Amino acid sequence: METVARLERVLRGRSSANSNPSLETLVRLASALGVEVAELLSEPSRPRPKDDRISMILRTANPATRRRVLRVAEALVREEHAEDRPPARKRR
Repeated sequence: METVARLERVLRGRSSANSNPSLETLVRLASALGVEVAELLSEPSRPRPKDDRISMILRTANPATRRRVLRVAEALVREEHAEDRPPARKRR
């Protein structure tokens, strides 16, 4: 709602605005943004993570295939981490 109040200041050419914009202001903003007034008043939704290719494949796979794919992925990640570590020093 604070953002709407700032926009109201701009629309009305004021240096300040109350934190409860008028219905007229909300209607004008909604119209300008091409949304419903209710969308201005609703809580922002959390962005959905983008589906990546592997999750799309796993979604259609049967449970046994999912388990095998996950084991392979875990092994690849472990192998990658092992390659990133510096070699252990030998003690004399």
